[in-house]
Amino acid sequence: MITIGAILWLALPMVMAGAIHMGIVKRDIFPRLRVPVDGHLTFRGKRLFGDHKTWRGFLVLITGCMVVMTMQFLLALYYPAVRSIGLFDYTSVNPLYAGAVLGLGYALGELPNSFLKRQLEIAPGVTASGITGLCFLILDQADSVLGCLLLLPLIWVPSLKVASEILGVCTALHLAFNASFFLIGIRKRL
Repeated sequence: MITIGAILWLALPMVMAGAIHMGIVKRDIFPRLRVPVDGHLTFRGKRLFGDHKTWRGFLVLITGCMVVMTMQFLLALYYPAVRSIGLFDYTSVNPLYAGAVLGLGYALGELPNSFLKRQLEIAPGVTASGITGLCFLILDQADSVLGCLLLLPLIWVPSLKVASEILGVCTALHLAFNASFFLIGIRKRL
């Protein structure tokens, strides 16, 4: 039986990498890497992803996931009780590879959403109103989770039931974190 704890353990590298990324963006650390991944290319006269999707983000998310996944690997290797937490055996995968895959999934998962927003002329950091705003609120929480789920089979293949549980729990977790950050003033919007 899958537990919420096991899903949270799987999500930990992305949560930590996301938090590190948020701190780096807030303090503008590594400004030379703040280069848009779309290279300022346009489609229908509108930017592909905009200035907020940068190579810095890709590198921080991938590296952060690699570091946390390595820590999980070491904990599972030396503490059998920790090994039982995971959805799969963390000692059976290369943690650097697994972390890179999940970090890449996280970063890539956000691109389609950004593309849609640019095409609909929704500025970065702006919340749309009405049904469009509600749809993007949900998509904003689920996009990175979907990206990770799409690449997860490169590490471990979950059943469709487990994948849907991961999607639900991690999307809710993402919304909870963003709501908390909004309430304490770290984020300007949900």
